[in-house]
Amino acid sequence: MFVEEFTHMLQAGHEEVQSLDGSPPPLTRMGLGMEEIFAGAECRVYRSGVADRWMVVSHSGPWVQLGLADLAHLARGGTPLSPANVFPYRLPHDLEGIASYDLQGLLTALGVADRYGSPETLAQIEYEFVDYYPPKRLLEYVVRVPLAVPPEARAFLAEYAERYTPVSFEDEE
Repeated sequence: MFVEEFTHMLQAGHEEVQSLDGSPPPLTRMGLGMEEIFAGAECRVYRSGVADRWMVVSHSGPWVQLGLADLAHLARGGTPLSPANVFPYRLPHDLEGIASYDLQGLLTALGVADRYGSPETLAQIEYEFVDYYPPKRLLEYVVRVPLAVPPEARAFLAEYAERYTPVSFEDEE
């Protein structure tokens, strides 16, 4: 049910839906106006008509948003990574020399490494220390994780990338 509703939202444009109790006025719901460009056994791929964006939605529920750089990365046989955003985190206790820790070392020092997967899994995650404010034990960091794109979508998007022309606004008046 969730996948059906989510994919409807991806494809819908501006639409009005009746309120739950039937009272006026109708509710306005904005979709993303994406077009389905691939349907496979494991997933579906949707493309934005106004930006270089794609959504890969697995039938089991997870979805991945991709940009133009991710498409190029897939075309070269690589694995796209999540966006690099800075995350603040308040540590439960101070850690001496925190700037020198890698992700495995940080999680081990915090006593939670066993909750985050094997060392092999953690080695795939790009971790970067940004800043640390000791008085508040506030750590700022960046992580980029490999995006789980199903094999059939990877194959389709790699081939699709070869013929894709990026969105351009030059021809608009």
